[in-house]
Amino acid sequence: MSYTTVHMRHTSSGSSSSRDAKDVFISGCRNDFDFSQITPEKISKLSKENQNYFHKCDDAINNKLSVDSLVYYSSFILPIICILIFIRIGKKHYRIAEEKIKNAKYPVIFARKPENNPSNSMEIALVIGGVLAALIYILIYIVYIIIVEIKY
Repeated sequence: MSYTTVHMRHTSSGSSSSRDAKDVFISGCRNDFDFSQITPEKISKLSKENQNYFHKCDDAINNKLSVDSLVYYSSFILPIICILIFIRIGKKHYRIAEEKIKNAKYPVIFARKPENNPSNSMEIALVIGGVLAALIYILIYIVYIIIVEIKY
């Protein structure tokens, strides 16, 4: 009967102020385990505590659809969707303003008023969309940081 061991590497920890908790956790995992030498048999011979730690490390490194990853990706996708929605709203209001000008009794005088100018409605929609997209990004990124700090 032969015994195999999983060697856990221990190195000194340095400060990593520019990285989030997940990056620090993954670096620690790579320092603790030699992932190129891991087999299921070696994992089963680890203590229960080290097995849980190994599975948490493996999940952090390999699971691209974890909750923190999905929140991180949504911090980019949702603001883009928000901007696209407000572009569509701006185009709709632009067309409505153009129709009002066409149907007005005196279109030139009607179009001179700022509230009737079609380009103003488009610009306002884009500004509101941009501000809302920035707020959504900041809010989701804060949620991401909180999730990563709690999870890792």
